Amino acid sequence: MWLDFAIVQRAFGILGSIFIPLLALALLRMNNRPAWVGRHVNGVLTNAALVTALAVAMTGLMIECVRLLGR
Repeated sequence: MWLDFAIVQRAFGILGSIFIPLLALALLRMNNRPAWVGRHVNGVLTNAALVTALAVAMTGLMIECVRLLGR
């Protein structure tokens, strides 16, 4: 391999941390449109889980930004 293992590991961590909030946002947006999914729209529990995942990801983002900019 031409890349250091730590760099590859960091890249996969960054891509994974971007993927989860984008997936939650896309599912919230697309699965709550009856015109797209008909009667199979998200329920209250599913919407709450997606909003929680999005909130946790955004909280982590804010904490890391404050930590990095505070140096």
